[in-house]
Amino acid sequence: MTLPQDASSSDIFATIERYIAACRTELKGRFVDDSELRTLGPFIDWKALYESPVGDR
Repeated sequence: MTLPQDASSSDIFATIERYIAACRTELKGRFVDDSELRTLGPFIDWKALYESPVGDR
């Protein structure tokens, strides 16, 4: 999945949610627990996290 250069934090989170949904489809018969992600995800600054250098993580 790709992100546009000017993606907002909510755009990035929506992309993550779509990726998790695709994982559920691919991993039939397995439980993918994304409850914490759904709870915390809207409050995370995904844009800042995405743009930060790898060494800062």
